[in-house]
Amino acid sequence: AVDAPALAGLRLAPGLTLGLRRAVEPLGLRLRLGFLQTQGEDRGLRYSLTTLGGAAAALWPIVDSPVRLELGPELGYAFSSQRLESGKRFGSSEGSAALAAEIVVPFGRLGVGLHCAAGGRTFRLDGATVVRSKLEAALVASFAL
Repeated sequence: AVDAPALAGLRLAPGLTLGLRRAVEPLGLRLRLGFLQTQGEDRGLRYSLTTLGGAAAALWPIVDSPVRLELGPELGYAFSSQRLESGKRFGSSEGSAALAAEIVVPFGRLGVGLHCAAGGRTFRLDGATVVRSKLEAALVASFAL
């Protein structure tokens, strides 16, 4: 997975996401957990960011074919920890809402595709509640039971 963290000095950050999808016709319900760790620099101050979170989505089919194309709302929650070079740590929780899209091409019981989400996230920064953009993309590999 690739995320665009909403803090100064951070660019695209790689992460790992694991999820489950359950078909409840006509919807695809998806739960996922994600982990991200990256480093950045803001006005000469170097820091690392670690995030652990999850999201739930209700995805509607857009195309009726073997290729699964779905679109729908996604709600998420995460906790982030920021550590400065001095060792000082800061933590904040984050709520998010996004429009998620997923396309998966089946190969027998296996599937390969792409997940994208765009929306907003809210969290505390320097004592104030802020709202920032949320952009993420992930390669998807699935296995049908």
